[in-house]
Amino acid sequence: MKRFFKILLLLVVLFVIFCAYIFFVPHGGARRKLAEYKKELIAQGEKLDLLSLVPPPLKGVSNGASEFLGVITNWRRPNDVPATMKMVAPGYAAFAYTNPGLAVMANYEANKATAKKLRAIFDSSALAFEWNYSNYPNIDFTPLMHMKAAALLFDHATMQALYTNDFQEAFLNAGGGADLVRLYANEPMEISVLIRIACAGIAVAVTWEGLQRADWSDQQLAALQAKWEGMEFFANMDRVMGAERVFGIAGMADARKATNAAQLDPFGFLSGAPTNTSFGDWMGELFKNPGSALKDVYERYPKFWMWKSSWSYEEELCGLQMNTAVVEMCRRIKTVGYCAPSLAELSTQTSNIFLAYPKAESHFLGGYYAVKGALERGLVKAAQAECSRRLLITAIALQRYHLRHSAWPDTLDQLVPDFLAQVPSDFMDGKPLRYKPVKDGRYLLYSVGENGIDDGGDGSPPLPVAGVMPSTTIRFLGMRDLVWPQPASPQQIQEFEKQRDKTNKGRPGVEPPQPVAPPADQK
Repeated sequence: MKRFFKILLLLVVLFVIFCAYIFFVPHGGARRKLAEYKKELIAQGEKLDLLSLVPPPLKGVSNGASEFLGVITNWRRPNDVPATMKMVAPGYAAFAYTNPGLAVMANYEANKATAKKLRAIFDSSALAFEWNYSNYPNIDFTPLMHMKAAALLFDHATMQALYTNDFQEAFLNAGGGADLVRLYANEPMEISVLIRIACAGIAVAVTWEGLQRADWSDQQLAALQAKWEGMEFFANMDRVMGAERVFGIAGMADARKATNAAQLDPFGFLSGAPTNTSFGDWMGELFKNPGSALKDVYERYPKFWMWKSSWSYEEELCGLQMNTAVVEMCRRIKTVGYCAPSLAELSTQTSNIFLAYPKAESHFLGGYYAVKGALERGLVKAAQAECSRRLLITAIALQRYHLRHSAWPDTLDQLVPDFLAQVPSDFMDGKPLRYKPVKDGRYLLYSVGENGIDDGGDGSPPLPVAGVMPSTTIRFLGMRDLVWPQPASPQQIQEFEKQRDKTNKGRPGVEPPQPVAPPADQK
C-alpha cells in the first residue's frame, strides 16, 4: 500500500511539474519576448500608450463638433435617392440629378436650410469629437454616423439644386461636402479615417455631377479646387496606424481580463469562441454531436487558459510586428511620394511575419492581427482616396481651361501655372496623371491602379485573383486603372439596365438622362 501511495504521489508531482511547464514556461518566454520588443520600439521613439494618441488642440479655429451634431442629428435621409456618379460601364457614369423623383425633391427646402446651418459652422470651426481614448474599446462612435449623414445631406442638396438649375446653391453645397472632409482631419483613429474617406467619396461623386452641367463659373470652380487642394488623405496614415498599434495593445490587455472563453470577443472578429451555454444544453449536444461537444470543452477550458497564459502574448507580438511594418511603410510612402511598390512590398512583408508563427491558425483566437491583410486595407482605401482627390482637382482645372479656351488642352502641362501650380502626380506610381483628349470631344484622365501598372486607361474590373470572389459591380475605385468617369450615353445606360435585370430583377435601375424640367416657380 505504501508503494502505491508513493507511486501516486510521484504521479501527482510529475503532473504538477508538467502543468507548470505547460502554463508557465511558455508564458514566461512569450511574455518576455513581447516586453523586449516593446522596449525596443520605445527606445526608437515609438509611442505605445493611449494618452499619446490625444491629438493636439485645434489652433486658430474653434471646435464646432457639438454645434454640428446639434444640427445634423435630426436630419433623416429620404428613401430611393438615385446614386450620384453611378458607374454603368468602365469609365462611364450616369447622372443622378436629372431623375431625382418627386419624393426626393419634396424635402429640398428643408435640406437647403440644414445645409446652410452646417456651412455657417464650417466657416469658422473645425470638427474634432475629442474621444476619451483611455476608454478604449468602449468608445461611443455614434458621431461618425452623423458625419456620413452630413455628407449625404450635401450630396442630396447639391443634386436637388442641379435639378432646379439653382447653380449657386449647388456650388455652395458641393463646397460644403468638401469642407466636411477638409475640416475633419485631426483624429488618429482608423475608423475616423475610413468615415472621412467615405464622405470624400460622396463629395467627389456629387461634384462630378456638377461638373457635367458646365454651369459653374471660373471663380466658383477655383474656389472648389482650392478646398480640395487644402486636404490630403495619406499624410497622417503613419500616425493613424501607430494608433491602431496602441489600440491593439489595449485590446489584448482587455481580452486577458476575460474569465471564460465566451468573453473573448473584444473586437467582434472571433469565430471559434464558445458561447455561454448551460450544462444541460452541453449534455444534449454531447449526445447529438459528440465531436462538436468535446471540441467546445477544449475551446472552453484548456485552449482558453493556454491562450491567456501564453498564446495571447505570442499573438500580440505577431500583431505588433505586423503593425510596426505598416507604420514604417507609411513613413516610407510619405518620403517617396507614391505607394504602389510599397504596398506590394508590405503585403509580402506582413505575410512573412505571419508565417513566422506556424501555429497561429490553431493558437490565435482570430483577433484583428490574425487576419492576413487586415492592416493593409486601410492603406489601400487612403491611397485610392488620395488618387480620386488628385483626379478631381485635375478635372476641375480642365473645366476651367475649357471655359477660357472652349477646348481641352493637349497636355496637362498647359494647365500650369494659370489653373494648377504643377501637374498632379499619380499617387500610385509617382508619375504625372495620365491624360489625353479623345475624339468624342471629351478626354481620358486616369491614375494607374493599385498594382502600379498602366493599362492605358482600362476602367474594367481587375483580373480575378485566386480564392477571391470577383465583383460584378462596376465601381469607380474598383478598376484596373482609376479612370475619371465621362458621361454615359443613353445606349450604355440601356445596356447596363439589361445586364442588371438579369441578376437583380425588381431593383430600381438607372434611367437615361432626361431634359431638366425645373419646378414652375423656378422657370
